[in-house]
Amino acid sequence: MRKRLSLGAIEQSQKRRSPLMSFVTRLVDLGNYTEHTPAESRWVRSINVAGIASLAISFSYSLIYALFDLAALWPVVVTNQVWNIGYVAMLRINASGRHRTAARFAVFIGLANTLTPAYFLGVGSGVYLFIVLVPMVGVLLSGPRDTLMRVAVIVVGVIAFVAAPLVFVDAPDVLAGSAAERLLFVSSALGVSLFGAFFSVYYRWLVDQAEAALEDARSVSERLLLNILPGPIAERLKSDETAIADRIDQVTVLFADLVDSTMLAERLPADELVALLDEVFSEFDDLTESHGLEKVATIGDSYFAVAGLDDSTPHHASAAVELALAMRDAVARYEVPGYGNLSVRLGLASGPVVAGVIGKRKFRYDLWGDTVNTASRMQSLGEPGRIHVTAEVQRALNGDYESVARGGIWVKGKGTLETYFLERRTLRSSPDIHEPEPIAG
Repeated sequence: MRKRLSLGAIEQSQKRRSPLMSFVTRLVDLGNYTEHTPAESRWVRSINVAGIASLAISFSYSLIYALFDLAALWPVVVTNQVWNIGYVAMLRINASGRHRTAARFAVFIGLANTLTPAYFLGVGSGVYLFIVLVPMVGVLLSGPRDTLMRVAVIVVGVIAFVAAPLVFVDAPDVLAGSAAERLLFVSSALGVSLFGAFFSVYYRWLVDQAEAALEDARSVSERLLLNILPGPIAERLKSDETAIADRIDQVTVLFADLVDSTMLAERLPADELVALLDEVFSEFDDLTESHGLEKVATIGDSYFAVAGLDDSTPHHASAAVELALAMRDAVARYEVPGYGNLSVRLGLASGPVVAGVIGKRKFRYDLWGDTVNTASRMQSLGEPGRIHVTAEVQRALNGDYESVARGGIWVKGKGTLETYFLERRTLRSSPDIHEPEPIAG
């Protein structure tokens, strides 16, 4: 069963409105359901707005005709009431979900409601001027891809508007040549202008709403895309570049892994564990951005980032080490009852990588190559609270950081490597004043 859109959040907003506005809102939302797309919702509401506005104008003119001379103009009053019943029926048809039928019925009634008064009152009354609205309103009320209706209302509307002054020439004796006829002509011209202006403003408002919604959606998608991909890669993807793959000669890859996360998972309830990891990794995200690195992925309780993907971070080894130091200090501030302070193992390696976007639906940006594998090994073979780096990273730092040689360690797939533990920045150094030395590779 379909659910009315206005029975949810709309009813909450109606509590803050006057009874009249709440009633009008309910009328405008007749037939508008939750499964409708935004375009379909605008279409349904437009049909209702056109019906309500036409009913109000037709009823007002019925009163004018009746007050002027009911005995002479009763045919116009009666036929207007018939068309008013038609407008109500059209609203019920739209509320039942038959929107295309309701739209066509609205155009038919609107044309008939213009032609019958024009026939009885003559062209001098100016009532036939309302025919000029038929093509405009008909096109606006046509459904998605309803080309036939658009062509039909334009052709019929233009022919009717041109033919009306030639066909409906005689006015009743009570009106012919009178001041009342001239007043009626002025009121008709005013009614056409106001109705046209109302619908134009209404559709301008709809367009503004649609553009604002599109802009909001674009901003959300932009933020989501930038959360998944580095900025330059996101721009290339938006420009419809199909295959994104690059070989980058020199980067520094960083892996950070929370120590004893299995023990944490056993001690903390699931919601508290997820909240803690979210807080820690969110702080890592902020630190990564502030140090000019790009986050690549989180893998379980591991954090994967890279420096040097583009020219904005030329001193990529220093930038990655500064981030590692900041991560180590940040994690140490977190204390878990019954567990103690958190700790992190950090591993860094410098060298070439291949970078690209893979996947079709849940795509991701990833890095491949020996440098990535080596950085991961540096992390897994490191020690809690320490920054474990390769000799290539150590050389690139130009002595700006105090380090401790670990000696030769065996690394799977690499053999024995000379590695180092970085402790802190030296007093004489600044992380951005030296060009990195060439890294053998």
